[in-house]
This record gives sequence, C-alpha cells and structure tokens, in this order.
Amino acid sequence: MVLSAHWKNHIETWQGSGLTQAAYCRQHDLNTHTFSSRLHAFRSQDGAESPTLIPVQIQHQLPTAMVLRKRGFGV
Repeated sequence: MVLSAHWKNHIETWQGSGLTQAAYCRQHDLNTHTFSSRLHAFRSQDGAESPTLIPVQIQHQLPTAMVLRKRGFGV
C-alpha cells in the first residue's frame, strides 16, 4: 500500500508527540483502526519491522576481592 502524504504526516507527527495512538487519534479525530493499519503499512514500507543489529561493545570488569569473616562467640 502506498501511503498518502496525509497519513505519513500524521504518523510522523504522532511519533514525535509522546502520545499513545489512541490519544493522538482522539485529538485529531482519526479512526484508531485506520491509523493502526496505516502505521503497519508505513513500517512495512520503511523496513522498520525488520530486525536491526546494533553493534555493542561490552566492557567487563572483574569484581574487587571480598573477604568474609565470621564472628564467633567469645572471639
């Protein structure tokens, strides 16, 4: 499905709004089911639903030594 500029604009505006889909749709008088359908098409079109690998570098630090002493009675 080729999305119209109207729907692309709504989706991009929603993404930056911080609102839930339902709240955005209420605010802009949009049908939530239609919005969800257009969002799915938008994500499929942009490849956003494909997993993306992100390079990560892990730095492992060994814990410092710890000494445990048990206190006995009368010691």
